[in-house]
Amino acid sequence: MTSHDLQLAKTLGIQPCHVHANQLVDQADAKDRVGYRAHLDKIEAKHGRHYRDLVNELATRQVHMQTRYHTHNPWRVAWKEHHRNRSSE
Repeated sequence: MTSHDLQLAKTLGIQPCHVHANQLVDQADAKDRVGYRAHLDKIEAKHGRHYRDLVNELATRQVHMQTRYHTHNPWRVAWKEHHRNRSSE
């Protein structure tokens, strides 16, 4: 976990695993399968298999929620608002 990821998690009031899950959801939304798998491999190399599985499960659940029910987890809402505010600056 980079210090930037930790700082971003603190700023948004979410857990570091949610930062990684949001990055994966962004790649899933962009339909970037190769990038998604590469990101998972990088997470596993840095943090281990258990953490990789946790992050993948969080991202998978979020993608399912937003495609089926058009809802978001609170950590996803915080992520989207942060990026929306950054782009408007």
